[in-house]
Amino acid sequence: MADSIYSQEVQDSVSSLYIAFFGRAPDADGFNYWCDELTNGGVSPFKIAQDFALSREWVNTYGSLDPAEQVNLFYQNTFGRDADEAGLQYWVNSINDGLPFSAVAYQIIWAAYLGGPGVDPNDNAIVNNKIDVAEYFATDLESNDFNVALTAYNNVTVDPASVNVAIVSINQEIASGVVTVTVDQASRLTGEQDYV
Repeated sequence: MADSIYSQEVQDSVSSLYIAFFGRAPDADGFNYWCDELTNGGVSPFKIAQDFALSREWVNTYGSLDPAEQVNLFYQNTFGRDADEAGLQYWVNSINDGLPFSAVAYQIIWAAYLGGPGVDPNDNAIVNNKIDVAEYFATDLESNDFNVALTAYNNVTVDPASVNVAIVSINQEIASGVVTVTVDQASRLTGEQDYV
């Protein structure tokens, strides 16, 4: 991965927030802006999470959902699976007791990123693999192509080799100008994008 003026922890924090809130790789401009805010602006990851939860992109994706649907969609976007019943109930109760969804999302993804006792190793693996892809997209490619960012994680799994598969796919999409999308992703594409 490319060298960056920002610490690895800062880059990983910003990448994890893009995964958690938008289910896509960060655009280079946004990535650099938020890395700078964490590094030099005195902003915390929780503040960025709050700001992300106010964005049009988040509101369009999560805004009309009830807390259970929000948490489950978050799990799908982040871990590629539905929330387990106990986790779903715990986080829905936390939201209903006043904890903002932004705090819930950041706590879940940061715990998954760090791993350790009580964290599903598959959740840890997929989050770290998505972070690797996110940082390739934002720092190595320095891309602001929203449509490719949207599809960047399509090939990412718990297998570390999936990072290279995703990188090859991203490079092919950029070279060809055609993205491979899921049905849900097709509705989020911008501009005159060719897709399959």
